Amino acid sequence: MAIEYGTYAPRNDVKDFAGVTLTTDDALIAAVSERASRIIDQVCHRHFYLVTATYKFDWQSDFSLFLNGYDL
Repeated sequence: MAIEYGTYAPRNDVKDFAGVTLTTDDALIAAVSERASRIIDQVCHRHFYLVTATYKFDWQSDFSLFLNGYDL
């Protein structure tokens, strides 16, 4: 089973909600759930899952570092 990282409605939750017990459509359900999650990200202009990343910023002042658009 693939890890559905960043999917807001995991495949098993969708299957339980819809009452689906067969595994024949697992790949389709996972793909639709992943696509719906990315549409939510696009509409909200952000994502709602954790990301570990390294960012580099230009520091042009001796006193201030502006992190525009980055949540800490």
